[in-house]
Amino acid sequence: MLINSLLCGAWYFDVVTSKLLVQPTLRLGFFTTYKLIDNQFLEELGPTKLVNVLSRGSSALSRFHVGKLSLYGFLFVLFIGFIIIQF
Repeated sequence: MLINSLLCGAWYFDVVTSKLLVQPTLRLGFFTTYKLIDNQFLEELGPTKLVNVLSRGSSALSRFHVGKLSLYGFLFVLFIGFIIIQF
């Protein structure tokens, strides 16, 4: 009975391989890639950091928006002048 069960189960090679190799590798991959890299590292540097930088940058740029067309015209001419000087 034991030999028949062992032979029909292919010596339980798949079960042993799964328990000793596959499951620990999957657990390690889950905790390193998903828990550590994705949730901690990329989330902090990716979307969260990008939103903070963009909000600070847009609030700094909004201080220059005063609504005067003459100022915008002057800045445009100044910008074009710098481009021409570079060439």
